[in-house]
Amino acid sequence: LERRRELDYPPFRHLVSLVVSGSEVEGTDRVLREIRARLEELGDDLLGPAQGFLLMAMVTAGAVSLSLRHGQVVAFVGLIGGYAVPLLIDSPDPDATALFTYLVLLQLGLAAVARHRGWPYLLGGSVIGAMSWGAAWLAAGYKAEQGTAFSIYLLTSFAVQAAATGLPGWQAARVRSIKFWPVTIAVAVITALLQAGLLERQGYDNADWLWLSLLCAGSLLLDRYDSRFRWLGWFGALLPLLLLNGWAERHGGETPEAFAAIALVVGGGFALATFLAGWRQHGIGRWMTLSTAVALIDLCIAWHTLAAAPLFGWGYWCLILAA
Repeated sequence: LERRRELDYPPFRHLVSLVVSGSEVEGTDRVLREIRARLEELGDDLLGPAQGFLLMAMVTAGAVSLSLRHGQVVAFVGLIGGYAVPLLIDSPDPDATALFTYLVLLQLGLAAVARHRGWPYLLGGSVIGAMSWGAAWLAAGYKAEQGTAFSIYLLTSFAVQAAATGLPGWQAARVRSIKFWPVTIAVAVITALLQAGLLERQGYDNADWLWLSLLCAGSLLLDRYDSRFRWLGWFGALLPLLLLNGWAERHGGETPEAFAAIALVVGGGFALATFLAGWRQHGIGRWMTLSTAVALIDLCIAWHTLAAAPLFGWGYWCLILAA
């Protein structure tokens, strides 16, 4: 208390009173400005980055909760404030794991509110904020040792938005009429593209191939079980082949063993997955066409890259894919 008095730091109840005294929108905005000002004034003497981050996150969570009573305006204030909070925290050594954990929790809260109240634009705004942070990290804050945390963040974001959109049988009756599905398509495409960017920056590491395959498999599942996502499976099955071709053009000949293993596992795996997706389905021809296309494209890429460094008879490769 003496320290607070010396630095002329207002008691915490003053911050809370800003919310209660006026409208929620104005109160939330003033609270965030107040915390930011005090952080700049005090530095790390009283409130460090972690404490300030937690305090502003609590205010954002309060704004999102208040939106259940007071409508979309308050919800959008919480959304904007929530995704702006990390920008207000100055840290000499930013922790990507903490950032991604916070963003996932924020997405969960916003998705729950959007689904409960039937607000597709709130869900869309949440996707824009989450994917913008992902693109910013990949472009400016990339660190190789944080790649796994980023991949988990992308996969979790995809799962959250897919759950908010709701597969058949998951939705409440009043949510079913709202067009949430374009949001999920956007998330499926953007998360896969961001993971593809990470894959290239990481030098086509095996672990990153796994994360990309999981995201693309999610697109296949959406296409398989929900007619709203028709043709999304083509994107999920062909994107790994496009990246495989990029690897072949750049470094495939330098590591023929590693390239051959990934080409066989990725190409064969997605050829089999698309075949199984069409099993006993109406319109099976679409899935069989995709399965055949994946197998043949994978074979052509492998042949073009490894013809000068044969590792085994190509007849065996053809038999595996034909099977």
